Amino acid sequence: MNRNETMPEGDDVYVTIASAIPYVNYVVTAYKIVEGIYNFGRESDTDEAIRLLDERVGLLERDVAALDDRLSDLEVRVAQGENRARIRTIREHHLSFAGWARDLRGHPEQTGSIAGKSLDRLRAMYGDEDLWLWSDIQRKPEDAPDTWRPAEPEFKGVPLPTFAVGAMLWALSTHVRLAAGEPAASARAGADEVLGWVATRRDWIPHQTPARSLAERFRTAINVEVVVSTKYVTASGHCEYAFVAVNRIDRTRRGIRNVRLYVGPATNTMCTVDPRIADQDEALLEDGFAQLKTQRVIEEAATRLRDRGTLADPYVGRFPDWTAHRLVLYGIEPSGVLRRYQFDTTTALDEAPVVTPVGEVVGTGWQHFTDVLGTHTNVVYAFSGDGAIDWYRHDDLDRGPAGWTGPRRLLEPCGSTLFQHHSTANAGGGRFFITTTYVDDVRIKRSLELLVHTDPANGTKGLRTDRIVRNWRRYPTTFGGGSGVLYGIDDDGDLYWHRHQTGAQQGRQWEGPVKIGHGWNVFTRVFAFGHGFIAGLYPSGEMLLYHFRQWQHGPRGSRPLWNGPITVPGTHWRGFKTMVPMAGDAPPAVQ
Repeated sequence: MNRNETMPEGDDVYVTIASAIPYVNYVVTAYKIVEGIYNFGRESDTDEAIRLLDERVGLLERDVAALDDRLSDLEVRVAQGENRARIRTIREHHLSFAGWARDLRGHPEQTGSIAGKSLDRLRAMYGDEDLWLWSDIQRKPEDAPDTWRPAEPEFKGVPLPTFAVGAMLWALSTHVRLAAGEPAASARAGADEVLGWVATRRDWIPHQTPARSLAERFRTAINVEVVVSTKYVTASGHCEYAFVAVNRIDRTRRGIRNVRLYVGPATNTMCTVDPRIADQDEALLEDGFAQLKTQRVIEEAATRLRDRGTLADPYVGRFPDWTAHRLVLYGIEPSGVLRRYQFDTTTALDEAPVVTPVGEVVGTGWQHFTDVLGTHTNVVYAFSGDGAIDWYRHDDLDRGPAGWTGPRRLLEPCGSTLFQHHSTANAGGGRFFITTTYVDDVRIKRSLELLVHTDPANGTKGLRTDRIVRNWRRYPTTFGGGSGVLYGIDDDGDLYWHRHQTGAQQGRQWEGPVKIGHGWNVFTRVFAFGHGFIAGLYPSGEMLLYHFRQWQHGPRGSRPLWNGPITVPGTHWRGFKTMVPMAGDAPPAVQ
C-alpha cells in the first residue's frame, strides 16, 4: 500500500474481507500440497498404520450405510408383504360370507347351517390377532438417528367391514330360523358370543382396564386430552381448560372446545387437571367414529335376538297431535361425578331430541348413595344404605358443584328395614313409592308404601308413610312416571301401568296393574321422566325414548297407544352408575 493510499474504514473493511473469501480455498489447498511435499518419505510406521486404518474405517462406514439402505428396503418389502397377506385373508373371509348370503336367498331351508358357518367364520376372524393389525410402511429417513426402527404393526381394524357383513348375515339367518319356530334359547349362546366381540363392557374403564372386545380396542385408540389454560384460579373463581381430541388410528390431533369451570373463591391456588372432566367429550367423540357405529348396529342386532328372539321392532302407534316438553336427566358416574342434561322434544317423537349441555360437571361425591331420586323442578332426594334421607335443591347451574342448596337431613340413620331393604320409584312432587318386605303368618310378603315429604320446596323435615297395597306384585324393575303413576316390568319383559290417586274427591284410589307393552327386558335400564316419556337403555349405551299417550288414566280397556321410539343422541349414557330423571311435577297438595 502506498503512503498516499488511505486505510479502508467502516463498511469498506467488510467489503474488502468478503472479496477475499473465494481465495481462502486456494490457500488451504496449496498448504496441503506443500505439507505433502515436506512429509514425503518421512511417514513413520505408526503414522502409516493410522492412515490405513482411517481409510478402512471410511470404507466400512460406506458399506454400513449401503447395508442400512438395503435393510430399509427389505423392511418396507416385508411390511408390504404382511399387509398383502392380511388383505388376502380378509378377501377369503369376504368371499365365504358372500357365497352364504346367496345360499340364504336361494335356499332359506339352510338357515341353520348358514348361521352356524357364519358364526364359526366370525370366531376365526376375531381370534386371528394378526389379522387386525396393520403395518405403516415407511423408509428410514436420511436424518434418522441410529436407534431408528420402523413402527411395529398396530391395531387398525381393517377387517371390520367384512366382519360386519358376516355378523349381519349370522343375525339375519338366525332371525329367519327363529321366525320358523325354533326356540329362542337356541340363539342365546351365539348372541352372547357376538356381544363379547363387539360390545363394550359396563364395568370397563377406558385407559385403565385392558381392552378385550373390538369396541374397547377402538375406544382405547381415541381419547381427549385436557390442557390447563389458566395457571391460577381467576378473580371470578374459575379455571379454564382446552380439550384436545386424539385419534391414534387416524393419526389426528385437533382442539375441540374450551371449558370454563367454577372451582371456588379466587385464591393463589393453581388450577389442576382432573381428566374425568373430559370423559363425556371422549365418549361423544367415540360415538361419531364410523367403526364404532358399525359395531353398535351389530350389538343391537345380537341383543334383540338374545332377548326378544327377533330383529323386528315392537309395533307402536303414531298420532298427529303433540306437545313440546323439556326433560331433565342427571347422571352419576362410578367416580361420583354428577352431570346434568336436558332433552328438548315433543310427544310426537318424530325427530331426535336436542340434548344440552354436554359433559359439564355439576357435582362430585354422589357415588356413596344407594339411590337418588328426582322430583319436581330441581329437587333431588338421596337415600343412603343406613336409612338416612337427604334433600338437595339445584339452584345455580353456572356454579357447577357449588350451585346446590343442601344437603338437609330429612331422616337420620335408623336401621329400619323400611329403608334398608327397599326398591324406590319416584312419583314426582316429593312422593315416593317404596317396596318393603314383611312377615305375615310366617309367610314373607311384599307391600307398597307411599313416602310423602310435606315440604319438598324448602327441604324442612316432615315425612310420613302410608301402606297402599298389602300384597304387592314382584317386579324386578319399577319406576315412577309422575302424578302417582308407577310402572313395573315383570320377568317376561311385560310392562305394566299403575296409578295412585289422592285427593278430596277421589279419596285414596289405586288403579292397575294394566299391561301396556312387552319386550322391555331387552334394556339394561328403564326409567320415566313424567308426562308419559319412558326411556330404555341398551347395553351399548344407546338410549331410546318412547311416549305413552295414555299415561294419565291408562288404556281403560282400549289398546295401549304409543309414540316412538326415537334414538337419543350419543351412547355415553352407558358410563353412568345411576340415572336420575326429573319427573317434572309440581308438589301435590298434601292431604
